[in-house]
Amino acid sequence: MKKIIAIILSAMLCISLATPVFADTRQNEKSVPQITSIDAEGNKKVQPMRCYTVDELKKELPREVLETINTVQSEPDVTPYGLSPPSQSNKWDLDTSEYHFTVDMNNGNVYSNYVFTGHTNGVCLTTYDISGNDGFFVGTVMVIRDDKTVWGGNGNLARGTESSVLVDNLEPTDLLYFYISVNDRVQTELDWNGSYFATDYINK
Repeated sequence: MKKIIAIILSAMLCISLATPVFADTRQNEKSVPQITSIDAEGNKKVQPMRCYTVDELKKELPREVLETINTVQSEPDVTPYGLSPPSQSNKWDLDTSEYHFTVDMNNGNVYSNYVFTGHTNGVCLTTYDISGNDGFFVGTVMVIRDDKTVWGGNGNLARGTESSVLVDNLEPTDLLYFYISVNDRVQTELDWNGSYFATDYINK
C-alpha cells in the first residue's frame, strides 16, 4: 500500500512540475506572429510568419530591407521614404488613426513611410486596386520584436477588387512595417480611400 501511495505521489509531483513547462510552450507558440491571406473567393490561408536569424537576414533579405533593421545590424539610422524601408524613428500610432496609402506602379517594391506602433493583437493590410487589370501582387508585413527578432510574412492581393492580408499574435511592443511588391510588370493602382494599414481588424 505504501508503494502505491508513493507511486501516486511521485506521479502527481511529476505532473505538477511539468505543467509550467507545457504552459510556457503554449505561451511561446501563441507569441509567434501568424499571417492570413484571403483570396477572391473568401478562402483563408493561415500560416506562421518566418523568424529570421541575423545570418539569414544578411543572406536572404534585400539590402534596402536590412538597412531599416538598425538594431539587428548595428548600423546607423536611415530615413528613406517610398522606395526603401522606413526608419524606425519614423513612427505612426495605429491607435490614433489608420494609415492610408496609394501605389501606382508595374514593377518593384513600395514601402510604407512609417514603422507602426499602437496595434492590438492584430493588424490588416487592405488594398483596393482600380487599375482594371487582372492578376495578383504581394503584400509583405515585417515585425521587429525587442530590437533583436525579425519576423516576415506575405500574401497575395488581387487586382480589380479589395483584398486583405491579416497579421495576428502580435505583442504590444512590436514594430511593424509593410511593402507592396509588383513583379509581373502589370500596372497596379491602389486607391487611397480603400488601401490602408490598420489595427484591430477583427472589428473592421
